[in-house]
Amino acid sequence: MQPLKANGKSKAHLQENQACIKSIGPMSNQTKGPGDRLFDNLTTMDELLLILKHQYSKRTIYSWVRQGMPHQKIKGKLWFPKDEIFLWLKRSS
Repeated sequence: MQPLKANGKSKAHLQENQACIKSIGPMSNQTKGPGDRLFDNLTTMDELLLILKHQYSKRTIYSWVRQGMPHQKIKGKLWFPKDEIFLWLKRSS
């Protein structure tokens, strides 16, 4: 597999962003019910773009999904498992 490069970004940018995911805490201080646990580790496309500091476009993320980036589709919306995203990006670069 060829190294991932999007919008001229390299592996160094991906590694830089790995630290960002660790800084993301819970989005809410509300008590969560059993059904909410499903989404504890999932992030939306917009949240993923924020985590990646908008260095990549939605088009790039969609192309990575086609290449096998970990995701789940729930009610027509893409959700990305935070703990698997950067592992996938690291392996793919």
